[in-house]
Amino acid sequence: MNKTAGLWIGGAGLNGAAAAAGPGVGFPFPFPGGEDAVDAQHLGRLLDQTSLRLRLTASQRQSLRVLLRRWQQARQALAADQGASRTKLLDLLAAPRLDQHASLQMLRQRARAIEAEASAVIEALADFHDSLDETQRTRLRSFLATRMHAGYGYSDVAI
Repeated sequence: MNKTAGLWIGGAGLNGAAAAAGPGVGFPFPFPGGEDAVDAQHLGRLLDQTSLRLRLTASQRQSLRVLLRRWQQARQALAADQGASRTKLLDLLAAPRLDQHASLQMLRQRARAIEAEASAVIEALADFHDSLDETQRTRLRSFLATRMHAGYGYSDVAI
């Protein structure tokens, strides 16, 4: 599996953890209000609620905490150049002819940014997943099976 696919799978897993936490605790971002403070508050609530639902041990809770931090760091890194990318895209679309080379370069730059963050997220996801016992995995899969459908905005995520 390539790193880009891994990041999407990691995102699906983290979305699953968010879904397991219950209503009102989920992705996708953004949050209303100031993002840094709200992110910390939201991730803390996500950690608490997921820990309760899955009955996580202290070490499993720590693995989930690492996963959430890595996901947040990856998200922040990818969002860092969003304004410049948007401006570039609008400039490309404003031209009479689309510069295919520049468009492809922009896409490749975004793919490299995703790949740069994927390893840390996948590693943290694997640590968390591997720390769960079979009962916890079953509980998580069961919960996700009922939550991950078009009504919850996860129709493109396969479990």
